[in-house]
Amino acid sequence: MNELKNSFKDTDLRIFELNLNLALRAKQTEVNALAKKVDDLENRSRRNNIIIQGVKNHMGLDNKIKIRRAHRTKGKRNTGPETAS
Repeated sequence: MNELKNSFKDTDLRIFELNLNLALRAKQTEVNALAKKVDDLENRSRRNNIIIQGVKNHMGLDNKIKIRRAHRTKGKRNTGPETAS
């Protein structure tokens, strides 16, 4: 009789572990999906934030500049007001 009780306890423990493993995998899948979504949203928000430096309008052209796509470049970021050179 004790052997049968121990067998049930072992089986219950194994079922609990399997359910826990299944829940953990589901949460990991959800975390991965959310991480991809955050990455996508961050990349999309970067597309709207551009800084154009060093372009002088000395040719009398209108100030409309068309940009299809902007990419980040390496280099020093200007954090303060521009100085006249």
